[in-house]
Amino acid sequence: MANESASTTPIILLLANQGDCHERLAGLLAPKYTDINGSGAESLVQPFDLCIVDGEILSNFEQQILARKDEDAPFLPFLLVTERGNLPKIADHIKYTVDEILLTPINDLILQSRVETLLNTRKLVQEVQRLADFDELTGVLTRPASELIALLIFWLVFLNFLMMALEKLGWSVAIVPLQSFIGYLPNILAAILILVIGALLAQMLSQAVQAAVAGMGVDFHEGIGKTVQGLLLVFTVVLAVEQLGLDITLLTNTLTNLITILVAGLALAFALGGHQIARNVLAGYYAREQFVLGEELTIDGERGTLEAIGTLSAEINTPEGCVVIPNTRLTEGQVKINNEQPD
Repeated sequence: MANESASTTPIILLLANQGDCHERLAGLLAPKYTDINGSGAESLVQPFDLCIVDGEILSNFEQQILARKDEDAPFLPFLLVTERGNLPKIADHIKYTVDEILLTPINDLILQSRVETLLNTRKLVQEVQRLADFDELTGVLTRPASELIALLIFWLVFLNFLMMALEKLGWSVAIVPLQSFIGYLPNILAAILILVIGALLAQMLSQAVQAAVAGMGVDFHEGIGKTVQGLLLVFTVVLAVEQLGLDITLLTNTLTNLITILVAGLALAFALGGHQIARNVLAGYYAREQFVLGEELTIDGERGTLEAIGTLSAEINTPEGCVVIPNTRLTEGQVKINNEQPD
């Protein structure tokens, strides 16, 4: 269900029976998040990115919460909001169900900090999961997906407790940069994912283009494939940099203008003289399908043995010697296939 809850605005499920607390939480979260008011275990089946519960809900629906967390593994955060005096009563239910605890009375800044940290952690874990799943299919990375996710969660939990410690010490100046860093990590992982996928697609398309062009008999098929790969890699890097939030408008405009000039130049060159080359390339492709090397041919009254068909020209071995002719003569001229060998 992780993908179902993926949206521009994170979805927060409020499961709290305490009226005043519930209304206070809804009022604080409404301007920035999509909040859903839940009433029982049936609310846990819908998609959400974070669930806020109180002690009563946690005690009554512990098994349902554990099942929901397992279903949306590796990380679906639950935030417990309760009074300090209730902690001993629900201590046995906290260990595996709750990822953060917020004590009442609620401090607005602390609430926003905890919610953002949990949501950023979930987003980061999802990005790593996508990267790890892609790794299992392509073999890009060498470490198992489970090990990567475990390592990530370890450091995120460590940073989370570090932020809690800084809050207790009153070092708010250090909290803001750390929180910004955690919030920026998903962008970095997304950029890495774009680079990996883009590089693999560029390589596959390059090989496909080389195979297709080589099948047409073009000798410089490798150069064409490398050019396609290079262009795709450039666009991949641009997309990855944009994912990092950097302003590359000037670079994008420059690349667009350069590509436009290059395409216009190639079109002009083709219009002025390249059409003849294209005719011979295509003629060579069709001639390979029609004729077999070693056949005796009579081309416009000249008889000889077909020795080779290249990108632009063909070689004919005649009694007078080897003759090189344009490929278009094989497809546009008068060609007779001789069944008998010459004397």
